[in-house]
Amino acid sequence: MPKSWQGIAATGLLAAVGSMAGLSTAAEGDDKAAQIKQRVTNAIKAWADVNAVGVTEDVTKGLSDQAIVALDDITKRNTGLSRQRLEGVAPRAAVEYLKRSANSGKTPAMADLMEQLATGSGALLPAVSDFPTLKIEVKPPEPKDFVVSIDGREFPGGRSSFRIAATEKSVTVSRAGKLVCSFKVRLAPGAVLTQGCAAKS
Repeated sequence: MPKSWQGIAATGLLAAVGSMAGLSTAAEGDDKAAQIKQRVTNAIKAWADVNAVGVTEDVTKGLSDQAIVALDDITKRNTGLSRQRLEGVAPRAAVEYLKRSANSGKTPAMADLMEQLATGSGALLPAVSDFPTLKIEVKPPEPKDFVVSIDGREFPGGRSSFRIAATEKSVTVSRAGKLVCSFKVRLAPGAVLTQGCAAKS
């Protein structure tokens, strides 16, 4: 093989190896992001179960996505802060986001919560939550055997507080298999709405 061809072949081989290494790094990054998102999802589910709060899938996904974006933003602006440390506090930050905004509709941004949890310091300025709160008052309130469905997803019986995305939602409430009420709702970010739902006599 002529030397010129050998050079071309070697260059092509190096380029291919470099490209494969780049793909491998990207795949590892995707795997890591998926793991972090799963940990955030698990933390939200555990908190929701303990506190009897319904959290829709789009809210869980939204907070998981925010955690990944926050990781990149924080590590760029605060190079001295360990990314591993930030990854470790991401699930707690997601839960804190939901807890703080449940009644007021306001919470610090996800990135600010993560940075404070990771460092133990920093000012937290409240902002409007991306995810509104819907509270449903079922009458009569007892027994707590009513079941709320949002966009077709049934939540465990007796749950009356829900975190939803700021899009139109179809809500039904049933008791003992019979429809109690149904309605559509679209809440603005940060909104907190209490919706009455009375059984028809």
